[in-house]
Amino acid sequence: MNTKSLCFKICALVVLSLTAMFCAAQDQPDSLSYYIQTTDGNTYRGQILARDSLSILFNLERFGEHSFLKTEIK
Repeated sequence: MNTKSLCFKICALVVLSLTAMFCAAQDQPDSLSYYIQTTDGNTYRGQILARDSLSILFNLERFGEHSFLKTEIK
């Protein structure tokens, strides 16, 4: 086996490995945490699951899913 062939095979293996890693990373859920402060002064931390024109569905770290009306958020 010559050196060019070996180098090509190693480079191809590295590229395929990196491609697989990046594809797998895209399947992981969004783990960004956000803070919501409500008009009554409470602050909640969690992930946004969904939102529409009237409300935000939030996964609270301590209390699970909760829907906040946008009028309740500062």
